[in-house]
Amino acid sequence: MNIRRIVGSTFTLLVHSLALTQMACDTGQRHVSGVDSLVLESRTNRSKVNVRESVQMRFTITNTGRNNIVIESKGIPVMDITIRSRSSGSINLAWSAQNPDKVAHRLEWKLGESKVIEMVWTPKQEDILIGVVHIVGFAGLLYQDSKIIQSTNVDVCASNVCR
Repeated sequence: MNIRRIVGSTFTLLVHSLALTQMACDTGQRHVSGVDSLVLESRTNRSKVNVRESVQMRFTITNTGRNNIVIESKGIPVMDITIRSRSSGSINLAWSAQNPDKVAHRLEWKLGESKVIEMVWTPKQEDILIGVVHIVGFAGLLYQDSKIIQSTNVDVCASNVCR
């Protein structure tokens, strides 16, 4: 047997294996943004969801600058996660509403320090649309003085026609 043929067959098998692995497991979504010294990262554990399947979102803010950073926001938490339908605006959930005892209105990041909040959403039957694409947005929000100063967003498909 020709060595070129063996290598070619092995490469083809590897490519097909990788394609099947990517189709078989849903690794989620990730989005990173940053302004100045703060880097925001939102990550979900899946990009598609069905009824009774949980989606976890992790929102991380890291100080990559040279100084400590302090942010305050009266009345609204400094860090929050919101979940809502992109088309209808429904499915309004917020990390701060589910975790009122963990809400901080003043946060300090030391050099290299990260702050993390996590939220889990398990859709009910009425949250999943059949026959049409239904995108649910997970937003990690950074507030200062009750205004959003930075955000990062991850979309998850909540439909039976997700690809």
